[in-house]
Amino acid sequence: MKYKLMDIREYVLKLAEVISEVLRVDVEIVDSSFIRIAGTGRYKGKSCVNIEEESFIYKKVFESGKKQVVENPGFHRLCTDCPKKNSCIEKFECCTPIVVEEEVIGVIALICFTDQQKKLILERLKEFTNFLDKMSELISSKAKENYYKVKRETLTEDLRTIVNYIQDNLVVLDEDSEVIFFNKKFQNFLNNDMKIVDNSHIKISIKDFGERVNINNSTQFTLEINGIKTKVLGCVNDINSSGEKNRLIIFQDLSKVHKTIYEQSNESNFIDFACIIGESDEAKMVLEKAKRVALGHASILITGESGTGKELFARAIHNESTRCKGPFIAINCGAIPDTLLESELFGYVPGAFTGANKNGKIGKFELANNGTLFLDEIGDMPLHLQVKLLRVLQDKIVIPIGSNKPIHINVRVISATNKDLEKMVAQGEFREDLYYRLNVIPLEIPPLRKRKEDIAIIADHFLNKYSNYYQVKKPRFTKEAMQRICSYSWQGNVRELENTIEYIINLIQDSDYIEERHLPVKILNSSSSEPGDTSYNLESMEKLLILKAINEFGANTEDKRKVARALGVSLSTLYRKMEKYNIRKLQEYIT
Repeated sequence: MKYKLMDIREYVLKLAEVISEVLRVDVEIVDSSFIRIAGTGRYKGKSCVNIEEESFIYKKVFESGKKQVVENPGFHRLCTDCPKKNSCIEKFECCTPIVVEEEVIGVIALICFTDQQKKLILERLKEFTNFLDKMSELISSKAKENYYKVKRETLTEDLRTIVNYIQDNLVVLDEDSEVIFFNKKFQNFLNNDMKIVDNSHIKISIKDFGERVNINNSTQFTLEINGIKTKVLGCVNDINSSGEKNRLIIFQDLSKVHKTIYEQSNESNFIDFACIIGESDEAKMVLEKAKRVALGHASILITGESGTGKELFARAIHNESTRCKGPFIAINCGAIPDTLLESELFGYVPGAFTGANKNGKIGKFELANNGTLFLDEIGDMPLHLQVKLLRVLQDKIVIPIGSNKPIHINVRVISATNKDLEKMVAQGEFREDLYYRLNVIPLEIPPLRKRKEDIAIIADHFLNKYSNYYQVKKPRFTKEAMQRICSYSWQGNVRELENTIEYIINLIQDSDYIEERHLPVKILNSSSSEPGDTSYNLESMEKLLILKAINEFGANTEDKRKVARALGVSLSTLYRKMEKYNIRKLQEYIT
C-alpha cells in the first residue's frame, strides 16, 4: 500500500484532538493493519497498538468501503464474535472509511462513552456524519499529498545522484544569472580550475555564444564566472517552470576537450627517442640531432623515403620537448582531398559553405594549440593552401572559414615528406617562401639500406612485437635466412621490414627457426642475384632487372605499366617474362 496513515501520524493526532474538542466526543483513527494511529479520551496515549481482535465494526468498514453507524456496541450483530461484547464500554460508534483512489487506507470513528455524548450525536447525526466525511477526505488528501511529496523528494535526490555522476559540468542559473543549482563536477571545476572556494554566491554570464560549434552538437563559448573568463564547450537551454525563466548550462573545459581529442586520436603508447632503434653511425647521428632540436620551438622539416619512420621521429621530438604536455595533432596532407584539407587545417563556422556540418568544426591548428602539429606529406599540399599556411606560420593566427574573427595560436609545426621539395620549388610546384619557413631545421632520416647493421636489431624487435601479439613462441633466424634479410635492399624501409616479419610470424606457425623458405618470394628472388653475383647468364640478368624495376615502381597493374616503360617493353611482354621466370603474386609482398 503506497498511501500510509502512519506516514502522517503527527498530522492525524492533531486532527483527532481538534475533532474531539469541536464535537465533544472521542475520536479513534486506525489504518488498514488495524493499528491505532490516533485516539482521544480513553484511547489517548494508546496509539500504535494493534486492535484487530476487537475491531469487528472496523473490519466491516474495510470490507464494504461504507460508513457504519452502531447505536448499541456489544449487542449489535457485528459484535457477535467480539471477545468484549459483554463488557463493551462504548455507547455509540460512527465509522467512516478513509479512501484514496478507491482504496480504503483507514477508518475514522466518533465514539461515545456516555449517554449524554450519544444523545448529542443522535440529535445532530446527519450534521456529524457529514462533518466526519469531510475529515475523512481531509486525511485522504493529506495522505496523498504526503506520498507525492516523499516521491518528489526521493526523485529529486535520485536526480541529484544521477546528475553528480554526469562527467560534464552542470549548472542552473536564475533570471539574474545567479547559480541556483550545480553538480559536484561543477563544484570541483570552481575549486580546482577557477580557484573559487566560496560557492555561496556565484554569478555567470555567457560571452561569444554560438559563433563556432563543433563536437557532439556542442557550442564553443566563453563563461565569465565571478569576473573570471574561461573558454568552454557545451550547450545552453532555457527552462521555463512555474513562471520562472532559468537557464541550464552543460559544458566541458575547452582545454580538457582538446587534451581528450589528442589522447583518443593518437597512439596509446608513449613514444620517445628510446623507442627508436638503431646502433649504426647514421642512426646515432640523426637521433643526436633530433634530441638537440627537440628542446627548441623552430619548425622542423623531416625528409626521408617512405617507411623510414618520419612520424615516429616527430612524435619523439614532441614528447621530449617543452610542449610534451600539450597535444600532438597529426594530419596527412596527401590523404585528404584538396576541397577538405583547408577546413581540416583551419576549421569553419556554421553555414560557412554548402554541405558544411551545421555545427561547424574546429581546425587542427586550434586543436594543436600549445602543442605540436605534424603535417605529413607536406609536398602534396596544393599551392593555393600553401599561401594560407605561410600566413598562419608568420602571424600565428588562424581565421576559420566563414569567420572574420582571428584566433591566436601557439603551435610548433613539424612537417615531413618523401619528395624533393627543392626540386619542386625549382619547378614551381612548391612555394619557396613556405619551404624556407618549414625548413628552419632540416632532419633527414637515412633509408634502411644505408644502415644495414640496424636490420638485424630492428628485425628482432619486430619478432618480439608480433610473437607477443599473436601469442606464439618467438622463432630465431637461421644464419642463411638472416643473410638474406640483411642483403635485401628494403625499398619500403622499416615499414616493409615490419610487414615482412608479421608475414613470417603468420606463416611459420610452430617452427622454432625462420628458414630461407619462410621468406617472401621478393626477398629470395632479389638476394639470389645481387649486384655482386658473378653470373653472366643473360636470363639471370633479365630476371634481376625485372625484379629491381618491380621493387622500385610497385606491383599493381598501373605500376607494372611503369615497369614495362622503364624496361622498354610492352605490358604483354612483361607478363610473359614474369611467367617465364616464375615471378608471380609478387604484389602480395611489395609494401
